[in-house]
Amino acid sequence: MTIKLRLVLLLLSILLLPATYGRAQTSGGLDFIENKGQWPEHVLFAAGIAEGNMLLTRQGLTYFYTSSKDMDRLSVQKELGAAIDTELVNGHWYKVNFLGRQANALSSGAEQRSWYINHFYGRDTSKWKGKLGVYGKVKTAGVYDGIDLVLYSVGNSMKYDFIVHAGSQPAQIALQYEGVNPVLTAGGSIRITTSVNEVIEEKPYAYQLVNGAQQAVACNYKIVNNVVSFEFPDGYDPHKDLVIDPQLVFVTYSGAGPFSAGYFSFCSTYDQAGNFYAGGVPLRAFWFDPPLWPTTPGAFQQTYTSIYEPMVCINKYNASGSDLVFSTYYGGSGPNDIPHAMITNAQGELIVAGSTGSFNLPVTPGCFDSTKSGGTDMFVAHFAADGASLLGATYIGGQLGNSINAIDIYSTAGFTTQNKVSPVEITLDSQGNIWGVTNTSTIDFPVTANACQPAFGGGNCDGIVVGLNPSCSQLLYGSYLGGSNTDVAYCIRLNNQGKVVVCGGTRSNNFPVTNGAYQPTAPGSGDWDGYVAIIDPVSGNLQQATYLGTGQDDQCTHLQIDNQDNIYVMGRTFGNYAITPGVYALPGRDIFISKMSANLSSALLSTRLGNPQGAGSSFFPTAFLLDNCDHIYLGGLSQDYRLKLTNMPLTTDAFQATPANFWFCALEPGFSGLLYATYMGRAQDTVVVAGDTTVVNGDHTHVGTCRLDPHGILYQSICANSLHYPGTQASAWSNYNKNSFAGASDTAVIGQDIVSFKFRFDLSGTDAGNITMDQNDTGCAPYTLQFNSYTYAAQTLTWNFGDGSPVSHDPSPVHTYTQAGTYTVYLAVHNDTVICHNDDTAYATVTIYNPQVPLLSFSDTLLCDSLSQVALQVTVANPSPFNQFAWQSAHAGGIISASGPVVIVNPNVDTLFRITVWDTIPGFCGHSVTDTVRVDYKPRKLKIHPGDTLVCEGSAVPVQAMATAGYTFAWSPAQGVSDVQSPNPLITPAHTAAYTLTARYPGCADTAQTMTIRVDTRSNSSFTLPEDRICMGQHISFALSGADSTFTGYVWDFGDGGYWQTGNLQDTLQRAYDRAGTWPVTLQTQFRACPDTSFRDTVYVFALPQVNLGPDTGLCLGGNPIFLRNLAVDTLTVLSSSWSTGDTGPTLKIVHPGSYALTVAAAPLGCSTTDVIVVHKDCYIDIPNAFTPNNDGVNDYFFPRQLLSRKVTRFRMQVFNRWGQIVFETDKTDGRGWDGKFNDREQPGGVYIYRVDVEIDGQHQEHYDGNVTLMR
Repeated sequence: MTIKLRLVLLLLSILLLPATYGRAQTSGGLDFIENKGQWPEHVLFAAGIAEGNMLLTRQGLTYFYTSSKDMDRLSVQKELGAAIDTELVNGHWYKVNFLGRQANALSSGAEQRSWYINHFYGRDTSKWKGKLGVYGKVKTAGVYDGIDLVLYSVGNSMKYDFIVHAGSQPAQIALQYEGVNPVLTAGGSIRITTSVNEVIEEKPYAYQLVNGAQQAVACNYKIVNNVVSFEFPDGYDPHKDLVIDPQLVFVTYSGAGPFSAGYFSFCSTYDQAGNFYAGGVPLRAFWFDPPLWPTTPGAFQQTYTSIYEPMVCINKYNASGSDLVFSTYYGGSGPNDIPHAMITNAQGELIVAGSTGSFNLPVTPGCFDSTKSGGTDMFVAHFAADGASLLGATYIGGQLGNSINAIDIYSTAGFTTQNKVSPVEITLDSQGNIWGVTNTSTIDFPVTANACQPAFGGGNCDGIVVGLNPSCSQLLYGSYLGGSNTDVAYCIRLNNQGKVVVCGGTRSNNFPVTNGAYQPTAPGSGDWDGYVAIIDPVSGNLQQATYLGTGQDDQCTHLQIDNQDNIYVMGRTFGNYAITPGVYALPGRDIFISKMSANLSSALLSTRLGNPQGAGSSFFPTAFLLDNCDHIYLGGLSQDYRLKLTNMPLTTDAFQATPANFWFCALEPGFSGLLYATYMGRAQDTVVVAGDTTVVNGDHTHVGTCRLDPHGILYQSICANSLHYPGTQASAWSNYNKNSFAGASDTAVIGQDIVSFKFRFDLSGTDAGNITMDQNDTGCAPYTLQFNSYTYAAQTLTWNFGDGSPVSHDPSPVHTYTQAGTYTVYLAVHNDTVICHNDDTAYATVTIYNPQVPLLSFSDTLLCDSLSQVALQVTVANPSPFNQFAWQSAHAGGIISASGPVVIVNPNVDTLFRITVWDTIPGFCGHSVTDTVRVDYKPRKLKIHPGDTLVCEGSAVPVQAMATAGYTFAWSPAQGVSDVQSPNPLITPAHTAAYTLTARYPGCADTAQTMTIRVDTRSNSSFTLPEDRICMGQHISFALSGADSTFTGYVWDFGDGGYWQTGNLQDTLQRAYDRAGTWPVTLQTQFRACPDTSFRDTVYVFALPQVNLGPDTGLCLGGNPIFLRNLAVDTLTVLSSSWSTGDTGPTLKIVHPGSYALTVAAAPLGCSTTDVIVVHKDCYIDIPNAFTPNNDGVNDYFFPRQLLSRKVTRFRMQVFNRWGQIVFETDKTDGRGWDGKFNDREQPGGVYIYRVDVEIDGQHQEHYDGNVTLMR
């Protein structure tokens, strides 16, 4: 029997706070997010846990925690407006390393959630990842040999499962703790104390599965040097799987507190399908921002800004609120990336606008502005419908100061405070262009050439009106709007003529109003006043503008426009704003609603709503709508979230009668009555948790806009600290606040979360919506479509498909079109019970085509000439305007043309082509046919190898002819040709001849090539010698015989090692030998084609006698004679010797200088040698008779000039003056002589006597006396 074994290790039982990054807790437990490159490579998965996050890495597990006490204290202070960004938050992180972990272990997610995460952080687009998978379980196969790791959760408790398969050793498991010191308690648990909390790992529980039942196995922790392992005191069955199940419980210092983690609400919107988009910022998880990670495990500190650094977070919920579709995170490294306004277009694409302090906010290539200014900039980001990619994103701002300012009627600043009018609002025109308003203090905000106000007006800030194209790459319009004091713009809408309508507040007495304005002068005289302005987006001109307000502070915050372009303005007032008689109103309240004429020349109706002026808290409006039936909707919160709204009117059908922080209502058309009014949510309260009283913040929101759609559906997001929110259903995505350490049944309220609710009034009549289809509205018959429309309040639906078929009353009918044509689909909806718009219609167009199979005709092509281009053509017998053509090379592959029925091809590349012709509606449907066109490419190419050639007589020539395949051949003449029809025969010519090869192909002209084969005949070549006995050095002539034109050259081998090769066919060659001997001379004759021949003869060379008279010598006249003789020793027999003097004796006496020669002749030929010796005159000197020692370098010394003879062996010279005194004396021949001085004193000019004694060659004495004149 095989038993499946499973080891479970470490059950971590802990209630978790909502994820601080990339997760939303559900009833399904923890969510593990995959790493697809948005985080460092060693991180595999991440999950949010209470007070922190956990990472699964390639080395083990990493835990990050922050102090809940610090976060409680600082977050509450932040909600109260305190400056806490640089305050420090204590934290601690530690690692659990799996020692000995296998390097090839693979981790994968399981139990994937239905929703996903989109990650856009910073400028590195490689880190932008869409549709990140979120999983309920992660398995690491082979973390140890035979052991798998599984991470999952039960509820909000995380469990680690080590699955130890049978036969594997649990002793491999070694968990090394780094950054903490685990301590074993007396009860067998492990206590881990960090600098911010305490963790208890309970005593492990182990079991084995036997026949499906758990069998307990005793198991204990073992800790050695911070390494935890497991021991089994009673052992276990190694053949069965073992399960170890200890439980890990987190215990904080004081339990939980407010804002220990959470999300902060800023804005919300909807799409045509009724999906809900909630925009906010989370407590940013710095441990998912790698540059902020601490590097050493243990305690650490981060600033509050690092923990809570706002970045854009958008959750998309389905229309029923039962499921999360995706979460998108967008931002840079901060500070303050905040969404203030959102809107969707007809394609369901989301546009977000907000404020940013990040220099590395994700922007798209080619965006209008990719660089942040010096302060806070406005940003616009356009996301695809699935949220997984950016279609456009850009900064908008100047370089000098803050490009965007958040200022409300209280003149307070800040982008993250509670219940504040948004500094950004956006809307869309009919082309999908993005129009927006904001407020700026910079004087270089980008404006366009047609700006109605190109320069900053003055004060703290001006309003700004901008227009962007959908890709955020072009600024369509940009203009300031304001006077010389502070001005703000809050809302923007487009009227039915496409004109831009803007409202806001101004402190300027010179705000640019126009003629005929309802209030042409500032009613507040320096206080806040409202204004409304109309701008032509084409010309850029300000067409109409008016003040709107009282003598006290007033601001216009919201706009709506009816079908007649009347403008409904909602705003805040601290004055006595006028109320039209007969309308429903709450006099003395702080909200006004005014219906203005289309040209702003008059106020048609006015009323008051809101909280009583002078109450502890004013009414902060969040949403305003004029629906399709002219009902007015208003929603808002208590300005001070600590004070609830009271004494607000309610209708009998109010959803909630208990006073709270949120209230909304609906008015009859013309403000004639109150249709509906209710409270919603919770006010600030206190609860007691573990004996401690905790303040629970009241509902509020932050700086942004919420919306109602034209059907009167409210899409509102708020910040709530309620554990259970009124009206939450069990089917909701998250039906209680999991942003706490409490469970679903607890009443304690701890963490903050965003509550998003959708409230439908059903007051705006029926709406046929927009007809949609399950596939393209263009197709080919038969074509089946399923129709749908997001109708509103429709009792009956009638579909007319436009092709004469019966109508349908189904909500989503399916219809098949069988004939070609263009059809108008008509949907009529009806409702008898609604107040207005009982009927509505919608239209759509369907185009059906009926393409035919193309009928092709063409013919193959024969080519006899060599071409690189040839035209091929196909004809369609039943042409269609939708015909498309594609030519393809059958062998070379690839489309070579798709332009039409004619194609230019290269037959050298391919000769077989496929033509495909479609009758098609591009991108929808059609028919096609494919056929083959052949080019019979037979170019008359013929080349013979080797061409003209030379052979020796009797030789055969192998011939190769290169020609186009398919040709036939014939040789002429046939004599000597081995096969006259072969292109590659052997040809054996008898004599020189020309051979012609003719190639033939049916339909092509013949082509021929001729080659000439020349034949060489063999012949001999020799030489003759006039004499064959010579002396050394004597030239001998070799006379050639038999040379003819077939010779190409000679190679001479002279026998003594000398060679000579020449192509010169000369008759005679001369050569001399420098050595005696008997030398065989060989002549090798080279031919053009035939083999070489050779001829040999012998030359006898006799030696010359040796004669050596020795080197040239010298002779002293009057001295001893010298004798010359032959100094050489020779073995040759001398025939004669003779001297140049005529003497014939062996020696010659020389007494005179001269040249003397001796000639000796030897037997047997009388070869003779002569040597010559020169006897020079030697042993004499030349003594000058005067010298001039004046240091001019010429004749400055007295010395014998010829005294350097090699025969001088002794020398002495003396110089005497006239008195016989020796003035100079030397015995050196290498000196300079006398310089005319005696004892370094110059001697006078005159005659001096010299005496020179010389010994020549050691035997002959010379003596010279004379006079020398010293001249000065």
